[in-house]
Amino acid sequence: MHAWKSCIGSLLGLAVLAPGAAAQDLSSPKWTPWLELGGFYGSKDTSRGEAVLWVPLAQSQTSVLFGEARGKLFEDDMREGNFALGYRQMQASGWNLGVWGGYDIRESRFGNSFHQLAGGIEALSDRWDFRANTYLPLNDSENLFRGSFTNMDSTVGFTGSTIGLVTTTTTTTVSQDELALWGFDAEIGAKVFSTPLDLTGPRHELRLYAGAYHFDHSDLPSSVSGPRVRAEWRMDDVIDQWAGSRLTFEAEYSHDQLRDGRVEVGARLRLPFGDSGSRVASRTLTAQERRMSEGLERDTDIVTDTKATSSTTASTATEAVEDAETGVRFDRVAAVDGTGSLTATSTAAGANSLIIADGGAGDITGAQVLSGDQTLQGGGSTIQVRGVTSGIVVDFTAPGTRPTFLNTANSAILSIGASNTHISGVNVEGALGVGLSNRGINGGSGKSNIRISNVDIAHTDGTGIYFFSNNTVAISGVTLSDIRGHGMFFFSGNTVDIVDTTIERGGGSGVVLDTLNRLFMADTSLIDLLDNGLSLYDDNAVTATRVTFKNIGGNGLAIGSGSDVTLQDSTMTGTVLRGVRLSFAGQTLSGTGNSAAGATFTDTMCWDLAAPGTHTGQIVFDIGTCP
Repeated sequence: MHAWKSCIGSLLGLAVLAPGAAAQDLSSPKWTPWLELGGFYGSKDTSRGEAVLWVPLAQSQTSVLFGEARGKLFEDDMREGNFALGYRQMQASGWNLGVWGGYDIRESRFGNSFHQLAGGIEALSDRWDFRANTYLPLNDSENLFRGSFTNMDSTVGFTGSTIGLVTTTTTTTVSQDELALWGFDAEIGAKVFSTPLDLTGPRHELRLYAGAYHFDHSDLPSSVSGPRVRAEWRMDDVIDQWAGSRLTFEAEYSHDQLRDGRVEVGARLRLPFGDSGSRVASRTLTAQERRMSEGLERDTDIVTDTKATSSTTASTATEAVEDAETGVRFDRVAAVDGTGSLTATSTAAGANSLIIADGGAGDITGAQVLSGDQTLQGGGSTIQVRGVTSGIVVDFTAPGTRPTFLNTANSAILSIGASNTHISGVNVEGALGVGLSNRGINGGSGKSNIRISNVDIAHTDGTGIYFFSNNTVAISGVTLSDIRGHGMFFFSGNTVDIVDTTIERGGGSGVVLDTLNRLFMADTSLIDLLDNGLSLYDDNAVTATRVTFKNIGGNGLAIGSGSDVTLQDSTMTGTVLRGVRLSFAGQTLSGTGNSAAGATFTDTMCWDLAAPGTHTGQIVFDIGTCP
């Protein structure tokens, strides 16, 4: 804003200074100040309004020192001011030789201010024009935007007995700058038509020009260069009572790689001022003398362009990983296949180990024990690991093929030796008819932070998954099929989550809770079971949601005394002996959104063995409630 105030001050200063300066040299000056107002339509958003003030500062019979101030207002609120000091000298040959230097300021459509020095030389005769100009920005770059974007790509690096999280951090810095270009232009022009000077009324004149320009910046891939042609139709003394007035119609075409083809058309009205006598006298000037007060011809603006740049840096860091489910850190990796023993491998690896079991060499046979603070992962399966420093969680797929642990003896196939254990991506196979101790996974007592995921258990003579007391267990993505005993059994004091699990074709109940257990079950199917879907003895707390009971030989839910049971959004379908059996008294019941319309109950949907009013709440089905 301060710069624009200075520009306006300079414009007014020239007008005030002009008469005094001229009076120092001639009592009757040849050349008087003039003001020119114009408007131009331009393609490529270059339309503008323009005002020019030309002032002779000092003059003699054959020379003039002049100042010119030019203000322009473009589309998109762009503004520019040009201020020049020039000198012209008449030659006996009929030519006027001139030189000028100036200062430009431009406020771009992005709000940046650019400053520029400009200058040129010229040779003008009645018929011909020759001129060349040069432009040198004082500040050639202003930043529009600068920002950094970071991308992190993490993968698991696994080699032999080591595993880690390899994170590549890529930072891209993007910058966009507005550039002011240095350059030069030149043109030659000729008067191709004019009416005689001695005719009364407006005098008409047609001038044609051809030239070229070149602008460049070291940060641009190519220069801005091209041809320019223009035409002027001038009408001098267009206002009869205002001697020296001029109306000019102008058309211009230019073309370059940056701005493509540009067209500009417009008109300018020149009004000289000073005392009326000097203005009348100007009509008596020769053609050469009249050309001494021409306005400067130059590029209409500071040429600017924008450039976007980007730079990228990358760094790689490796950190230790842990099981995202249990939080057990993997300090080492061990492997076992059908030629070895999981028990021996687990013992040798010790705590904080990942053990990868590969089925490529056949089944891993016999009773096996997994030590604590370990993860057993089957080949070809995927678990999630987490960087211990960054907390980044990624998938890790183990090499090899999915293994089967097979035990045909009357003992557990997989036993969990201690807390903080994860079993994932394996098959567990037993043998029917060998004894009730032929369990799939045996957890024992006092274990915490146990995870069993993506495990298929089949053909066990005993229980598929067995935990005795005081364990914390999360089971997900597990399938138990063709189990002669119960699918799962939890004796007392256990906290259990079961989600996304299927128990089918079982000889006992799907899940059995003896006493004082807490169970959360969701998105689980209990199908084709000879006994109950859920056998809940005394004082258990159970929340089951989106559970399917299909073809249950006993009760969908058998609920003992003192248990707190919520059944929500679940379905009973197929043939079911009873939907819910309430044994004894003291149950707390709740749940809605349950469907039993698709089930055939061979006995009844709700069998209440306790006296009426001895239960709290009820389980709501679409065909009734229980109790």
